[in-house]
Amino acid sequence: LAKKQILAEKANLLNAVDPRSPQDWSERTKSFEKLFEEWKKIGPVPKSNNDAVWIQFNGVRNDFYTKRKLHFKTQNDAKGDNLKLKQALCEKAESLKDSTDWSNATKQILALQDDWKKIGPVPKKENDKIWKEFRSYFDVFFDKRNEFLKIEKDNNKENYDSKLELIETAKKYVENIKNDSNQLLIKKLQEKWKGIGNAGRFAEQ
Repeated sequence: LAKKQILAEKANLLNAVDPRSPQDWSERTKSFEKLFEEWKKIGPVPKSNNDAVWIQFNGVRNDFYTKRKLHFKTQNDAKGDNLKLKQALCEKAESLKDSTDWSNATKQILALQDDWKKIGPVPKKENDKIWKEFRSYFDVFFDKRNEFLKIEKDNNKENYDSKLELIETAKKYVENIKNDSNQLLIKKLQEKWKGIGNAGRFAEQ
């Protein structure tokens, strides 16, 4: 009886403060299981005390397991809600993957990534799947954007080189700009200049 009363007191102390993390819940559960194993190894107690000491011990155990069940149910419900939130972000990401409004879409994508980080965990079996889906839409967008920027850079370099050639050609005629034929050539060079596309950052060199 004394041994079982001690176990009942230990169970009460274990249940006095709720666990704060999944690891705490796991360790606390193992502690209760260990107490119960010790309980079963102890022999019988006086008949008049049997029910009281069992109710004292098992009542605390039941209270702990009830709280644990409620805790994980709440956690699972929250993870389900988080999954819905992340699915909604996936839909928004999918709507942006084919956008060619590179600047605006990039800002929106970065904002979606920040929103994703703020959402808590989802059910473990869905975690990798939903993340891969979310990321795949961004991979499509950034691959297209990078290809566009590469082509644009190449075009800008080509335009820059073409404009340099026009400048060198123009230098031959500006010294004698009063010459009518030179003026005509300069005008033709100006028209060609207008027809050449943007030189981008190369123009800043």
